[in-house]
Amino acid sequence: MFIKLSFFSLIIFILCIKTASAYIGLAPLIPIIGNVIFFIFIVALAVVGLFLYPIKKMIEKRNKKNKSNLDQK
Repeated sequence: MFIKLSFFSLIIFILCIKTASAYIGLAPLIPIIGNVIFFIFIVALAVVGLFLYPIKKMIEKRNKKNKSNLDQK
C-alpha cells in the first residue's frame, strides 16, 4: 500500500512541476569563490611549509656543526 501511495505521489509531483522563472545572480557565487581562494592559499601554505621546514632544519644543523668546528680549532 505504501509503495503504491509513494509511486502515485511521485507521479502527481512530476506532472505538477513548473519551471522557476527566477534569476539568482552572483550573490551566492561570491562566498564560494572566496572559499576556493582561501582553500588554495591554505594548501599552498601547507605545501611550502612541508618543504621549507626540513630545509631550515638542515641549514641550522649545518651552521651549528660549522660553528662547533670553528670553536674547536
